[in-house]
Amino acid sequence: MVTLGADLRERGIGLHIIEQGIDTATMEGHAMFGMLSVLAELQRELIVANTNDGLTSARARGRVGGRRPSRPSPRHPGLHAWSVGTAPPVIGGWGAWSPSRRAASLRG
Repeated sequence: MVTLGADLRERGIGLHIIEQGIDTATMEGHAMFGMLSVLAELQRELIVANTNDGLTSARARGRVGGRRPSRPSPRHPGLHAWSVGTAPPVIGGWGAWSPSRRAASLRG
């Protein structure tokens, strides 16, 4: 946001934020926008740092993040083949079905 504010100011463009009552065309509004943008960057950096700390801590405990590998469904064994890239005709005729029809049939 800091770079956005600086870029707008260089171009002579004022920003009026109605909900907060900030107008960057005024000194007070420009100062407030600058403070809020610095706080937003700080918050983002804290989120990134905390996320990385949590992932490092989880790895140290032997945990691995991400989705679990998909397993073939006993109800729809052909679905797994379809999800890993097998040609649709091999899946028992699902190739002619639209994606919405496949999804509806899986819902039951």
